[in-house]
Amino acid sequence: MAARVSPVLEKAEDLLGRRYGRKPIADKEVPFIERTPLALKNIVSNQSSKTREKACMNEMMELVACLGKFDQNEGMCGKERTSFDRCFKTFKTKQAQAKAFRESGELPVGSRAKFTGPQLNKYMANFPQSGRTGQFNNERMFRDES
Repeated sequence: MAARVSPVLEKAEDLLGRRYGRKPIADKEVPFIERTPLALKNIVSNQSSKTREKACMNEMMELVACLGKFDQNEGMCGKERTSFDRCFKTFKTKQAQAKAFRESGELPVGSRAKFTGPQLNKYMANFPQSGRTGQFNNERMFRDES
């Protein structure tokens, strides 16, 4: 009597009911299992929140195109130069106002207010804090108390 050396080949459970082998699983089919209690950190990182738009890019490109057209002669590009200077001055004043507001310690108001890291930390201090003191949850969260 010969013994079977290899195991019986059957379809894996996740392949049952499928015709053409493994396919990607949709997000809704993946169950979420909460291993540890969900809790937010008490602080927000202080990363810079720079805007994606560069200052006066259109005006600068017009000035560069004009200078290229007239062989770097600034006398021929007076209109473009004044337009760029005016735009850059308004940009610098807006930037200085935003910096002064950030450093004043006031919080932005409104439904679409944008907070920096320190401003958001100050705002979150008004609400109940979790027991977390660092990156990870407290050890008591992992103890089996049942």
